[in-house]
Amino acid sequence: MPEPTTIQVDDVKSVREDSIKNINLPKGDFAPFEMGEEYHVETCTKYFLGKLVLVTSAELCFVNCSWVEDTGRYNQYLAGSKPCTNEPFPSDVVLIISRGALVSCVKRSIIIEVI
Repeated sequence: MPEPTTIQVDDVKSVREDSIKNINLPKGDFAPFEMGEEYHVETCTKYFLGKLVLVTSAELCFVNCSWVEDTGRYNQYLAGSKPCTNEPFPSDVVLIISRGALVSCVKRSIIIEVI
């Protein structure tokens, strides 16, 4: 007979720790970011879009970036569609975002060329 995956003690049902499948995520200061990939970054006040070129313990640095004013349909935007309204930074700008300001950071499917 297989071992039960749940345990009940004093009317509290719990999942056994050894029954939980572990997910192997990268570890370290720079994980799980991938250089050269495009990310949608949400900070406390703004959305940004850009190509990640450097990760430090305190900052993320992006090129080909823009401030995204309106994503349009959010799920379609995250899948790679163009934002409805965005304001590109000049092409020679490196956007530096403090990791302490991050609310979320999502890798996108398609890189948008900023002019």
